Amino acid sequence: MRAISLIATKKGLLAQVVALGFCLPSATFPQAPALGPTYPVIEPNFLLVLKEHAEDEKRTVTQRYRETQERFKTHFERPAGRSLPEAATPTEHREALPSEVSARVPQDFYREWLFIDASHPDHLTLARRFYAHCPTPACRVIVVSGSFKDAGEVLARRVWFDQAGALSRRLKLTALPALVRLNREAITLNSAPPTLLLKDFSHE
Repeated sequence: MRAISLIATKKGLLAQVVALGFCLPSATFPQAPALGPTYPVIEPNFLLVLKEHAEDEKRTVTQRYRETQERFKTHFERPAGRSLPEAATPTEHREALPSEVSARVPQDFYREWLFIDASHPDHLTLARRFYAHCPTPACRVIVVSGSFKDAGEVLARRVWFDQAGALSRRLKLTALPALVRLNREAITLNSAPPTLLLKDFSHE
């Protein structure tokens, strides 16, 4: 019984000490003097910072999208072609096809391809005459350089583009305009000033 009474007495004493602690006035300590000039602490509004960051990111994405659209438009209207000089004198080259190749080509196979620089108005005039001379799918105007889009609008016909000059290199073209004729026997390449090539289609 005495042990129990002692424990209860200790608990009562502890409660009194805790209660006394709450009742006592808070202790105050002298403030240390500042070692230099003081400035107010301005805390940033983090929600505002996040909002500005999101708006900056949105503007960046929008700008990149516009730049991508512009590059796509430029690539479509003026894709990467090949710069070739203007033909100064007429030249002709004929290359016969090997017999094993001819044997696999249909008897009535025939193609005419006119290679032009669409930035030259006289090349476009030649192309218009060429399409009037040969309106069938066997005849194609192939733009080597210049605006692919403008050529199609001027001619009001489908035109093709020699991407990176791959076809003109394969055919070993060295000047424009050039007229290429293909059949089961040979490939014939004619390059000349536009006024001379126009004579091939003078029946219009």
